[in-house]
Amino acid sequence: ILQRLLLMVCPDLPVPLLNSVDALVLLAPSFITARVNDSDLSQSLATWLTSPRIAIMLLLSSVSFAGGHLVCLKLLRDASATSFQVVYNMANFVLVLVSALLFQDELFQSPLVVIGIS
Repeated sequence: ILQRLLLMVCPDLPVPLLNSVDALVLLAPSFITARVNDSDLSQSLATWLTSPRIAIMLLLSSVSFAGGHLVCLKLLRDASATSFQVVYNMANFVLVLVSALLFQDELFQSPLVVIGIS
């Protein structure tokens, strides 16, 4: 909602600046959640970063998250909020579908599961 307001009030704001505002707003709750769930966060982070596989996944996750936010902000700038919601929901549907296929989930064992009944 803050993004849409900023885009309406100040349409000339650069999208990377809005992306940075998002990052700052999301940093506090994510840090608090991480701190509550892991009392020694710095030790866990050091352990994660020493493993190349985990470090690469953290980097890819961060880049894709920031890229997704950037695309959403550009879409909000050029289209209506309703169009944004439609595209966002379609993207989430595709994400779940690709994940189920990639990880060979038993999602498609029954037609009822596909429509959300079982």
